[in-house]
Amino acid sequence: SVSVQLKEIPPGLMDKVQALGYVKNLAASGTTLTMNVAAPEQDNPALVRELVSLGADVQFVYENKHSLEEVYFKVTGAAK
Repeated sequence: SVSVQLKEIPPGLMDKVQALGYVKNLAASGTTLTMNVAAPEQDNPALVRELVSLGADVQFVYENKHSLEEVYFKVTGAAK
């Protein structure tokens, strides 16, 4: 997943980002958007361009990496 910290979230931005074909599971926490993208190397630059064109001031872009333990528990359904 990828997180994008914005200066602020402009009105209507969430709906427009969710409508992008390559964005899945969009969520916001404060001024940070977190989502899954199909092909990060290709989609992240397009996402940043789209956010800027929609009036967002992008401050930071982060890749959210999951630990091997998190992946194991998700795949197996086991409890921590």
